[in-house]
Amino acid sequence: MGHSLTVATKELRSSLNSPLAYVFIGVFTIASWAIFFFVEKFFARDEATMRSLFTWMPWLLLAVGPALTMSLWASERRVGTWEILATSPVSTSNLVVGKFLAALGLLVLALAFTIPIATTVNGFGNLDFGATLGGYLGCVLLGSVFIAAGLFCSSLVQDELVALVLGWTIGAVLMLPGLGFWESLVGTNAASALRQFGVGARFEASARGLLELRDIVLYISLTVGLLSANGAVVASRRHGN
Repeated sequence: MGHSLTVATKELRSSLNSPLAYVFIGVFTIASWAIFFFVEKFFARDEATMRSLFTWMPWLLLAVGPALTMSLWASERRVGTWEILATSPVSTSNLVVGKFLAALGLLVLALAFTIPIATTVNGFGNLDFGATLGGYLGCVLLGSVFIAAGLFCSSLVQDELVALVLGWTIGAVLMLPGLGFWESLVGTNAASALRQFGVGARFEASARGLLELRDIVLYISLTVGLLSANGAVVASRRHGN
């Protein structure tokens, strides 16, 4: 674990030295504030809750997760530092976990910039801090899935933009089963069964501040699976090197 934290610290420092990280975090923050106060019209609803923001979070997390990870592997090959990384004594699992923790740290930082929204809401009423905390924990878990997907895609290519599009594509596929249009296509029962596999639909309980065990298991399983796939790609490249 010590090697993973070392890798995470190095990657986090490198990301914070890049203006792109601030651009993505800034866009995420502005979008969150705009959605909550203007799209969802908080001041007109007279309701001291952040549920309306959390309802949008799956799409915001889908947008920012792959964006924060698109260069973490791809740039290593593009700028020629992959050879150094491939021959380093750090294990593949430590490299993967380290990069994952670095991206997760950036996501937590982005989420932290939305905390003043909660402070504002509490100023207008009694905010349920337990439900709000549950919503934020759900955001971290769902965001982990999109980060793991983005890392996997970044390990496949050396073009950051291609990695970004691939990450968005995988994230969209994971969201697809839970979208509402299925009911008109396959019927209510089949659509209800499909919703169980849609990460966005499964986030609805988290948006209400309720973290269900089955949802936690789904998010962790998808994250571990995607990180394992990422590790397999990196390991094959290291051995091929």
